[in-house]
Amino acid sequence: MYSTKDPAMSSTGASSDVDNWALIPTLPKRLFAVDGLPEGARLNIYSTPEYLGSLVKLLHGSEAWAILMSSQFRKLFLLPVARCSHSAKLIHGMLSRQVITRKINELWVVYGGFPLRFSLREFHISTGLLCHQIPTQAEVEEHQDAAYLCVWNRLFWEKKIVFVTDVLQMLQDDLEAPANKKLTTWKKLCLALIVIVYGVVVCSNRLAGRVTSRFVEMLHEPEFFMAYPWGREAFSSTMERFGPDLGDPKPIAELKKRLCQKTSLCYGFPLALQLQVLNSIPALCSKIKDPTDMRNFIDQSPVELGNTILLRESAVLEVECDANLSVAYTLTPSVVLNENEFPWSKENDDPKVEHMLGLISKGHRFQPNQWPIDATPVQPTNDEQNPRGNRRPSPGLAETSQAHLIPEMSAKTKEPK
Repeated sequence: MYSTKDPAMSSTGASSDVDNWALIPTLPKRLFAVDGLPEGARLNIYSTPEYLGSLVKLLHGSEAWAILMSSQFRKLFLLPVARCSHSAKLIHGMLSRQVITRKINELWVVYGGFPLRFSLREFHISTGLLCHQIPTQAEVEEHQDAAYLCVWNRLFWEKKIVFVTDVLQMLQDDLEAPANKKLTTWKKLCLALIVIVYGVVVCSNRLAGRVTSRFVEMLHEPEFFMAYPWGREAFSSTMERFGPDLGDPKPIAELKKRLCQKTSLCYGFPLALQLQVLNSIPALCSKIKDPTDMRNFIDQSPVELGNTILLRESAVLEVECDANLSVAYTLTPSVVLNENEFPWSKENDDPKVEHMLGLISKGHRFQPNQWPIDATPVQPTNDEQNPRGNRRPSPGLAETSQAHLIPEMSAKTKEPK
């Protein structure tokens, strides 16, 4: 568990020169008042962490598994299973507690009065995924070869529609296949990478659970695929439904309406936010079934994840009122980070965020009544089915309909070595 004792990392500590009880108008506004948070909401989450356990069962001990364990995806398999059952109460609760900032690539939430930041940096610390700048399409194409049969046809032949579950079945069938019909290491590795990207970290409801050719074709050179910044790709996908839809004429009203719906959607890898919250708020982590159980997907089967209740809403509310509550605003990395990986080419300055960071650095102990409240009224809601808008386009998911078409068959059929 990450420490909350370092004043630079924590929203607790000695008082600053700011009155600990007075409203601070220079802080960002809360989306909802403390006593006006949405209740009873559900989330449709398309990421399926259980697939990590399936890959352990299907690949453990193989050459493909050894390659996976030496890649950026290793940490995903080392996540504690006991903390990986999606808690809609926790994730939705944090999204409802967000404050309004000008930042488009980070989310700030306030829990018990204390701020917590969810940004690319925290996403990397939680997942271990690479977060450097996404290469241009021209740079991606440099690692492909039009002279070869397209990767899609090398993997799936004439199939036009493939789901993540189909890919897992191919790996399952390989376990039972005779020696002369076993899949090559290249093919098993490619199938595993498809499951991780489409089934766990970069997930959308556009083609729910469906594999598309865009990322598949990058597998012509697996080394390039495994060095790709999947952390930035996954974070961008995750943020699409976390904050306001900037394409909406009334983004704050739209966000409030979305969070008040009975059902709303989550893309990408929202588990990263859940893992951060459990690490940053020890009192909240203590409420899960076994907070000391750190067995990972290699040690323990995750078959019951979908049926496990991680936290009840009553626990989230109870801890928020704890007089001794401590919240770390960010995560403490276990290794030295390359901070140059995390900046964005497009980001807004926000004096209120800078003021908030300044108070944190001084050890100011925030209180719930210090945060201004946004006055935008909540509009009537409906269940979310196929939303039109997004917070902003995800670089990896902003595909045209043509991007999902399967490339034509080439004369050459040789697999790369």
